[in-house]
Amino acid sequence: MPERGRLAPHEMHELHEILGMETSGLKKLDAMKDEVTDAELRRVMDECLSKKREHIQQAVNLLRQTGITT
Repeated sequence: MPERGRLAPHEMHELHEILGMETSGLKKLDAMKDEVTDAELRRVMDECLSKKREHIQQAVNLLRQTGITT
């Protein structure tokens, strides 16, 4: 059992997968956003981009709490 504040190997793997998916989705949405002309769709895409940035920041914060990154 990992000590408190540390990630087990499988947890680290899952976090890596989440970061990869969120980062990839962020890049794709950001690239497509400029081509969208519908205001409502653009608003939804902006909301998605905001959530993806939030999720990435949460993952980074978790890594900082566990001492994996600064």
